[in-house]
Amino acid sequence: MLTMITVYSEKHLLRNSRTELYGGELVTPHECAQRAEFVLDRVKATGLGDIIAPAQFGLEPLRTQLNHVLSRAVQRALRNRHSGRAQRRHERSGQARSIERDPQLRVLQHLQIPTCNITAK
Repeated sequence: MLTMITVYSEKHLLRNSRTELYGGELVTPHECAQRAEFVLDRVKATGLGDIIAPAQFGLEPLRTQLNHVLSRAVQRALRNRHSGRAQRRHERSGQARSIERDPQLRVLQHLQIPTCNITAK
């Protein structure tokens, strides 16, 4: 018999938006409290498997992954900078990018994720 572990929490019921963006249009959400209840009821009715609570990992796994991604991005940027390509692209585009304008770095600042200390090779 096929079994599956279902991860469920009462917090699933809090996801009850009126709309979501799908294909450029606002539509009725696919994931909603009613669907969570329906799936949970079906899992129980069919005896599909155990229902467990989600584990709490905090922000450390996210910080680790983002630091790894940023570290690679910063290393690439430093290599490009030293080769002069980034400067030439910057001059041609006439646009300045700053940390304040970069949405990814703003998210990291909001999450209080420490910046990477990368040195050029």
